[in-house]
Amino acid sequence: MNFLLQTCLAVQLASVPQVLPSEDVELEQGVSLRVYDVSRELPLMPTLVEGQTPNVSKRVDGLTLIDGAYELDDLFLATADTWLKVDEAGTYEFVVEADDGVILEINDVVVAQGNTSYPHVLQTGLKLEEGFHKLRVTLWEAKGQAIMRVGWRKMNDEAFETIPTDLLFTEADQVRPTSPGPKNVILPDGVDAKLMTAGNGRPLNGVHPYLELTNLRPDGFEPKVGGMTFIDGQLAVCTWDRVGGVYLVGGDEVTKIAEGLAEPLGMFHIDGRTFVLQKQELTELIDEDGDGVTDFYKAAVTGWPTSANFHEFAFGLEGRMTDDGPRLYGALAVAIDPGGRTTVPQVPGRGVVIEMDPDAGTYEVLAQGVRTPNGVGFGVDGELFVLDNQGDWLPESKMSHVPLDGEPRFLGSHMTPDHPWADLVPPDPVVWLPQGEIGNSPTQPTLLPDNWGPYAGDMVHGDVTHGGVKRVFVEEVNGQYQGAVFRFTQGMEAGVNRLLVGPNGDLFVGMIGSTGNWGDGSGQFHGLQKLTPGQTLPFEMAEVAATETGFTITLTKPAAEAFDAEHFAVVDYRYDPTSQYGGPKKDVRDLSVSGVNWNDDRTRVTLDIPDLQPGRVVHLVLVDMADVEGNLPWTTEAWYTLNQVPGQTRAPKQVMMPKLTEAEIADGWKLLFNGRDTAGWHNVNSEDISGAWAATEAGELHLQWAGGGDIVTDETYGDFELSLEWKISEGGNSGIFYRGVETPGEPIFTTALEMQVLDDQRHGDAKNGRDRWAGALYALYAVPDPSPANPAGQWNHAIVRLKDNQLTHILNGAVILETELWGEDFTQRVAESKFASMPGFAKADRGVIGLQDHGDLVWYRNVKIRELD
Repeated sequence: MNFLLQTCLAVQLASVPQVLPSEDVELEQGVSLRVYDVSRELPLMPTLVEGQTPNVSKRVDGLTLIDGAYELDDLFLATADTWLKVDEAGTYEFVVEADDGVILEINDVVVAQGNTSYPHVLQTGLKLEEGFHKLRVTLWEAKGQAIMRVGWRKMNDEAFETIPTDLLFTEADQVRPTSPGPKNVILPDGVDAKLMTAGNGRPLNGVHPYLELTNLRPDGFEPKVGGMTFIDGQLAVCTWDRVGGVYLVGGDEVTKIAEGLAEPLGMFHIDGRTFVLQKQELTELIDEDGDGVTDFYKAAVTGWPTSANFHEFAFGLEGRMTDDGPRLYGALAVAIDPGGRTTVPQVPGRGVVIEMDPDAGTYEVLAQGVRTPNGVGFGVDGELFVLDNQGDWLPESKMSHVPLDGEPRFLGSHMTPDHPWADLVPPDPVVWLPQGEIGNSPTQPTLLPDNWGPYAGDMVHGDVTHGGVKRVFVEEVNGQYQGAVFRFTQGMEAGVNRLLVGPNGDLFVGMIGSTGNWGDGSGQFHGLQKLTPGQTLPFEMAEVAATETGFTITLTKPAAEAFDAEHFAVVDYRYDPTSQYGGPKKDVRDLSVSGVNWNDDRTRVTLDIPDLQPGRVVHLVLVDMADVEGNLPWTTEAWYTLNQVPGQTRAPKQVMMPKLTEAEIADGWKLLFNGRDTAGWHNVNSEDISGAWAATEAGELHLQWAGGGDIVTDETYGDFELSLEWKISEGGNSGIFYRGVETPGEPIFTTALEMQVLDDQRHGDAKNGRDRWAGALYALYAVPDPSPANPAGQWNHAIVRLKDNQLTHILNGAVILETELWGEDFTQRVAESKFASMPGFAKADRGVIGLQDHGDLVWYRNVKIRELD
């Protein structure tokens, strides 16, 4: 390997403390590569905000990575993580070649870095012990060629060499979820200075000033906390580890009272009885002889389905007493594939929130359509709430309300086979948690009691990956819960998994972590601490409440002055849940503040914001603001989920999942698109399908962004009748292919016929002739004038019928085309067209149905076919 020593930054020869893999981590050869889209040009290397799902996550063989390995072209950050096995202790020199910025870390110590956007070759020497050493390379790619190469040599050897791949190891069997869209970064000093305050576009500095943090773990006790409860006034925790234990914790003493539990992720003590939620059952711990140690493990509630899939967690646990005895609440996660997508098929009965009766040994489903519901809890008004984690059908993580009485509730996440209630309209979440900004892997919701000052009555929840504790102000508007989420506190030992309010109103915090993306960056997968309120009150937003014309913000302390509209930045956007894992913000708007009205003591301000629309997330930021003592805000941001605008009536959401009538089924029709996912379709000349194509919450097959490629059916068809609806974006272009043959290296249009899909009024191709208009047999047969096509943004109904070479195109009930394939007229038209140079064009008597990615957003629905052979 030849390294061009153009720009060299060296550090002094040093030893770095060795960092070994955890004993619980199984290794395999390779490097974990994660790539994050930044989507902005910067003169210096930014810092990635931790806790975000990458755009690309995969295992690669070595530390020489060029261009295509990253799957993104420009403006990205990439991290390459590996354990380097050193067979012989000694002094080693490392050289890193990169274009552009690069940082080399060994054993969590930065040993070389170049932060500017031009090529670097960095060189450093280190004393390394025999054994494993943690190595990370972070690459900032501005524009041009993306290069990262790492070499080494033992001191005094003649030349650097590529580090052998058999010395590089990564965690085995990692789940590697990805999500689209730009990620959040901390900008370099001097770039956009308004974003340099902690809590404004970047993580908090530590523990909230109002809170005192107390460590509860005696030395040597390292619990990965799955659940917490109080038993006769003493804290008890269950642990998600190989022991599967339950422990009483008090001062320096820890007493194990149970063990051997399978992934216990919930615990609750009620009416003198202790329950633990295992993967497969709700278990009661029974102490028969009164010595405090469990003698009998009673299967209190069983019967929910499980498989061998690692992700089928049972999350909980919450409880209450009723007139009929105790009731306990938990949630069952669905199975997922290693890439994060929901497994097909599922064991039926997963993805639900349940109420359990431990005396009757039964459970009831309260809600369906959750994915990774890590934690349920009682909150405002004594109602039950659940947090769910980003995935397919979840563009971001969210908090949802689960009524204990009334109609069944479907919360929006589909699986195969689908939920029995999946035709119900999913409710809006109480709050969305924008990925990487305020959430990633949210956990159990908890209500803050009266002794929490200005925060009393708010809900809080943890986050395993984003870390810390988040705070949620909730209000009811037009009969629906909604509210604002704030950063609250960081400074915990590890990612926060469970929260529990103690007898004195303290908040007990249980922590957990795992390999892959499930860790908060602390490097620790365990923790147990306590937060006590009542210390120094900082300056920040306590509440954000919706009004008919904007929002009222209540502050914890008086503002220094009656700040005007320039001190409030407001942006809003919406999300479209689809079968794609995660999802970008849609229709992002900068909103103006037209009026600012302060109360007399400047603790409350009402903002008038024109054009507020329901069904959107509103991001509010305090800009260059301070309190009367000159203190900057602890955190400047709020994310308000505006489901309803007070005083407005919002039209109910519509869900139109495709269905066939009994008559259609009897007539031979079948669905080509099930409305839930992209099963039955793949990209041309591929076994997979791009995430750019996704099912939407309204039962549509949607190309969300360009670059998804043309897709075709898994099955082929000869004589058929195809019926579907399509909607094109403004200025958009797409197409419906049929009788296409997949030929390696060739696009599908070289063999397939195409019914044109077009915005006739705006797309330039319409000017090339009516044989390019919507509904035409593309470039061969014209559309009548005037065209029956509806304009962009409206649905069109299309039919293609092909029987015994007789071809018909129908658009919105109008017959556009009737011709005979390879009749005299058809043959002449092909000979005079561009298709004359394509020997396979329209020659197959069977072929796939296809949908075109022409670089524009397009929607299809009610796609069905019947064979006429």
